Amino acid sequence: MSVGIDRNSAVAVYEQIAAILQEQIETGALKPGQRLPTEPELMASHGVSRSTVRAALALLKEEGILTGRRAKGTFVARRQLKHELNELRSFPEAMAAQGLVVSLKPLAWETTLPQAHVQKQLGLKDGEKILRIDKLHLLDNEPVATDSLALPAWVSERVEIESLLTNSSYHVLEQAGISLGAARQRVSAAAATRNVAQDLNLRVHDPVLRIERLTYAITGVPVEYLSLFYRADRVVLEVHMPRHSLPVVFEPAAMSAAPSLDGGLHE
Repeated sequence: MSVGIDRNSAVAVYEQIAAILQEQIETGALKPGQRLPTEPELMASHGVSRSTVRAALALLKEEGILTGRRAKGTFVARRQLKHELNELRSFPEAMAAQGLVVSLKPLAWETTLPQAHVQKQLGLKDGEKILRIDKLHLLDNEPVATDSLALPAWVSERVEIESLLTNSSYHVLEQAGISLGAARQRVSAAAATRNVAQDLNLRVHDPVLRIERLTYAITGVPVEYLSLFYRADRVVLEVHMPRHSLPVVFEPAAMSAAPSLDGGLHE
């Protein structure tokens, strides 16, 4: 017997099934991460063909409401996390502004010589070292991002490493008296490497969002280079774009002369 299906309606049957599933998700009957009934079960409960069920599921997948996992079935998609790029905020700060708490798990840290592109971004001389920290960002104990942070030695000497391991680097830097001015950032699509896939519980080559960010102090001096990977199925980047340019309030010479962002710390 069909459940909630009006076969005399002008609305296609597959759209009605999609609406029923969406309502179950919105009311909490189906929860984020929960596996849906199998296609045969949905066919039986709604009295429809497999093609109709698949059309309904495809519609909800296109809208990001459902997600499919190979050989495992169809699941309710977890809440997408919005990171607005209208102002300079770290990922934990952006989530905190939405009432969410992101915990940071340190993976590795060391004082080392930087790779060539990191040295170039931070404007370091040959032989100058960096503090490199790799961290995992978790929400409800689920990894949603992983990053590698590079700080010039003079910056790392002014902060406590222990604080950087489990807190937003921006918060720690400002607490140490380093006022942040602005950042240059590049966003690109990437395929998860073996290390990134392992960190984020993905398969190798799964899609991820790659962020490369060079942050400057208010004086225009580079203070941090960040290479970050988001789970593409969990994080959405939003940008406010006014029609006309606003007055520039911060434009250090170091930014306009800086090389383009390239490379990353994760291999």
